[in-house]
Amino acid sequence: MAFAQHAPIMGKSFCFALLFLTRIPVPQKWQHYDSHTQSQSIYWHPVIGAIIGAILFGSYQLLQLTGLANHIFPVSALLLLLWILITGGLHLDGLGDSADGWLGGYGDKDRTLAIMKDSHSGAAAVIAITSVLLLKVVALAAVISTAPYWLLLVPAFARLNSIILFATTPYARSEGLGSPFASGLNLPLIGLLCGLMAIILWLAGGITGLSLLFGGAILTALLRRQMIRRIDGTTGDTAGATIEIIEAFSFIFILLIP
Repeated sequence: MAFAQHAPIMGKSFCFALLFLTRIPVPQKWQHYDSHTQSQSIYWHPVIGAIIGAILFGSYQLLQLTGLANHIFPVSALLLLLWILITGGLHLDGLGDSADGWLGGYGDKDRTLAIMKDSHSGAAAVIAITSVLLLKVVALAAVISTAPYWLLLVPAFARLNSIILFATTPYARSEGLGSPFASGLNLPLIGLLCGLMAIILWLAGGITGLSLLFGGAILTALLRRQMIRRIDGTTGDTAGATIEIIEAFSFIFILLIP
């Protein structure tokens, strides 16, 4: 009975997470949300990441049936392009806004937040986005050539780290795109999600999986430290930047342990 009562809320929060994080179509009847539904949708973010990963993995398998099977860099580039199309560049936008704010804010919180809110992209945004995409496409090529199953896990892992960021960091604005995710978080549930991810990474890669787990945790902690020092917290932009950076460096962490 309790599950039946919560099922509609779970369904709506899942659909909101899918609509917010991707460009995957959602039925019209599920496109009306309240603040509670939005706040509950954060727990679905790793699941949405897994869906993105499944699409990428399936696309990789299809590309292996074509003449591109022996050309790993074009395959990697096509997968990265598909990755961007699925998410609509949402997190890349956050990365660019954060880079502009960090460069142009000169250590001033209010100025940094104002620049991050500006929709125009500066030189820092272009450099940051280009650098992350370059790192991602090269590292992705190296990983999928021997272990393409990591495509299934990296997007989910990155989005779990953004949940940890919201759970451990104050929200820097009075309100914003990410504010519904920053209040009333269920810490035991987040702990359960982290435990499940640790088990999955261990089963998937053993020591390599643990390398990814600890590497991601350290990188998220370092990024969080910079956010606290500069803007006294996190925002939707910095959370998006964290996802992009974690995704790119996840493939590096995987390659560190042969």
